[in-house]
Amino acid sequence: ALTAYQALFEAGELKPGQRVLINGAGGSVGGYAVQLAKRAGAHVIATVSPRSAEAVTRAGADEIVDYTTTSILDVVTEPVDVLLNVGPITEKDFKALVPLVRDGGVVGSTTPMVPTPGDDERGVRGAPWVAEHVQDRGAGRCGPVDHRPQHPFEGEIHCRGILQEQIEELLCGGGVERIGCQLRAQRTD
Repeated sequence: ALTAYQALFEAGELKPGQRVLINGAGGSVGGYAVQLAKRAGAHVIATVSPRSAEAVTRAGADEIVDYTTTSILDVVTEPVDVLLNVGPITEKDFKALVPLVRDGGVVGSTTPMVPTPGDDERGVRGAPWVAEHVQDRGAGRCGPVDHRPQHPFEGEIHCRGILQEQIEELLCGGGVERIGCQLRAQRTD
């Protein structure tokens, strides 16, 4: 949850009413990113495989793109403010998504294996791997997360640091309760 939060709101500077494209939304970080972005009032477009489409829809995605049968370049016809990659992608494919971002927008990634592209001519900023921001600021770290949830919000997340309250504020009211210094996710359906 901390990685998703930082990617969207610190690196991506996501605001209510903006459009966000979450590439690889079917995984753990992607599931949290969809829910956090939706609760913050963003329009969420999510790429998923058929296996995770239903869960990501329940998590709040406004649009689902099955990347196994459809090119996202053919489906996203309006620019997005934030492009967040949270899954495996080649450098070539990642660069190909940058034109979907509006001038002045942000491209972020939580996967350090591929450089995060930008477009200087259009003012599209490439945000670095967000986990580095946590350590640089000394804000805290997230501990073990169950990376095999049956629902995007199942499992326990152990977080410490100044961002915990901000994350809780976005998550509470929809299936997450605070237990001591832990966030314990519960099924909402």
